[in-house]
Order: sequence, then structure tokens, then C-alpha cells
Amino acid sequence: MVEEKNAAQRSLMIGVAGGTSAGKTTISRTILERVGEENIAYIQHDSYYRDLSHLPLEERRQANFDHPNALENDLLLHHLRKLIAG
Repeated sequence: MVEEKNAAQRSLMIGVAGGTSAGKTTISRTILERVGEENIAYIQHDSYYRDLSHLPLEERRQANFDHPNALENDLLLHHLRKLIAG
């Protein structure tokens, strides 16, 4: 019985990566539909853009959101590690 419980508690992490218009969103939505949204923690890298709300609007407009520093990667990794740990 303990063995079954451990198997049921295991998580699977799927990373979907690719270039612009590569179909990442389509694949992710298909996985969500087939597995069920209630069974998935769906995390988008786009949710981790640095908060620039403290900057004046003109400065925010000049921000380069394609630059790697635009994203809070350390926070994303922290959250992923916490999910893996349960």
C-alpha cells in the first residue's frame, strides 16, 4: 500500500519551449484539455516579467521585454523547485 501511495504522489513536470509561433501555446492547451486543468499547475514564463509598475509610464514603454533580464527567472525556479518538493 505504501508503494502505491508514493507512486500516486509523484509529479511530472513538462517544459514546453520553442521559438515564436512554434506552437507552445497550442501544445500546452492540448495537454491541459486532455489531462484536465484540475490536475495541472500550469505556469507560464510570461507570468514572471519583472514588475515595472514603480516606473513612470514612459520608462515602462522603453523596457525591452525580449531581454532575458526582463524575467524573474530566479523566482520561477524557486516556485518550480517548491512544486517538485510537494
